[in-house]
Amino acid sequence: MQKVSTLEVTRLRNRWSEEEILRVNQALAASRIGELELPRHIVNGREYVDLRGMMLIIPMRDNHFEQVDLSYCVSGLSIGKVTQLLDTTFEDSRFVGARFDDMNCWVKARRCVFDTARFHVLGDIFEECSFVNAKMNERLVSDSRYIRCDFTNSDWRTTHALHHTFINCIWSGCKFGDGSFGWSRFVGTRPDPAMLGDTIMDDVVYE
Repeated sequence: MQKVSTLEVTRLRNRWSEEEILRVNQALAASRIGELELPRHIVNGREYVDLRGMMLIIPMRDNHFEQVDLSYCVSGLSIGKVTQLLDTTFEDSRFVGARFDDMNCWVKARRCVFDTARFHVLGDIFEECSFVNAKMNERLVSDSRYIRCDFTNSDWRTTHALHHTFINCIWSGCKFGDGSFGWSRFVGTRPDPAMLGDTIMDDVVYE
């Protein structure tokens, strides 16, 4: 994964005016993003709607998006607006370096990239998604499922992932401690027990 400089991330976030942020958010919330003339870019041969650096300021529910790039997006909570992604589906989309620190994200994601992202509340279903170097902080919604996801070098310290199902995920180089996987189920692969430290593993099932 190509590293993006802090200066470039700042440029991506500052390119959006307040009017554009509101217009894009309204279109996203209404599932009408295709009606806007928005920039596009190509990553690894795939074209994405280029929303990198967008500030998310409007709650979204029951939406379905494909091939959108919301890398380096941030929550608008700092300006007094609560942001949530609820019952929303993303396919083949990108959230590299996204900052979900103040957001509730209850989504279904397939073949999405969350590398280096930070989370607050995260849950539901993730299939063939990448969380390389992601910070899985705070609370992951109970009864969520992760299927063939790549957690390489992700940080699970202080994370409480209860009643989860992990199926054939990659756990190389993860950081653990002061968290828990209580009542969760690991199928096919699991974190290295030597790396779990004081992580609580009460009633965990391995298959």
